[in-house]
Amino acid sequence: MDEDYSMLSNMTPGDALAYMEENLNGKTWVFWDLETIGFKGQITQYGALAFKIEDIAGPAPSKPVSSFEVNVALSEATKEQMAKEEALAARADEIYNAEIDAYRAEQEVSDEFKFIRSMKKAHENGRPHTVKDMLDYTHHTPSESDMGEKEALQQFVDWFTGLGDNILSAGHNIISFDRRRIIAEGQRLGVDTSVFEDLDVFDTLKFQRELMQNVAREMMERGDEKMTKFFRETEKKVKGEIKKVMAFNGKLQKMMDLYGPGPDYIQLHTAVDDTKQLVEAFFKIYADVKKFVE
Repeated sequence: MDEDYSMLSNMTPGDALAYMEENLNGKTWVFWDLETIGFKGQITQYGALAFKIEDIAGPAPSKPVSSFEVNVALSEATKEQMAKEEALAARADEIYNAEIDAYRAEQEVSDEFKFIRSMKKAHENGRPHTVKDMLDYTHHTPSESDMGEKEALQQFVDWFTGLGDNILSAGHNIISFDRRRIIAEGQRLGVDTSVFEDLDVFDTLKFQRELMQNVAREMMERGDEKMTKFFRETEKKVKGEIKKVMAFNGKLQKMMDLYGPGPDYIQLHTAVDDTKQLVEAFFKIYADVKKFVE
């Protein structure tokens, strides 16, 4: 990347806001997101919204200058994995009951048992685990308009390129996950992503961790009830002692609960909807941080 404008940890809150407004006002912010089959599975959705931002401290933008939304057809490898998992799920009780005693005795168990046990545990905790789970979780419905993996990636990169100069690539956790996936997929599929790789970046998760959480903690300590909801009490080992600390929650769902549609809104986990909610929440959070710092 050319510049990571969300690297704010060595600045005071006031300096960080001044730095952002000096460097980022006037740019075309492109908020984007991917949906995938788990961390290593194929990309299934691309979603992006581009806004010309003249004033970060202003209201959340609502009318994009351009948008991108693509559903990706399931690859043969994904289909094969889904069929394999569904066949195992149909025999889940049989496999589990046949090997649970061996597992409890710490004896060797089959890969099939390990999969069933992991699936059961994930489902008990309300988490998706299988390919089908992930497709349901992200509301992925196959259609005739779905693109192949290479075509979808190429169009996504071309769309970014077509937006012109002064572009800022923005999103939640895009530096650690989404951006790396784009680069890796480009290498795998033979798509040139160099223009995309060179874009300036702003990661809203880094903004939260390096700036917003410190401000939110101080606001909480001064009695701001809203900010207390970004934290939860947990235990942490500090110099050999277990102490209770207030841990910050920077997940998109928490942002949506407090600065988006509210706690009754169920995150759709589609690329476009997650992007819309992020845009609204980020600009409202920025306004609150700026108001407090001033």
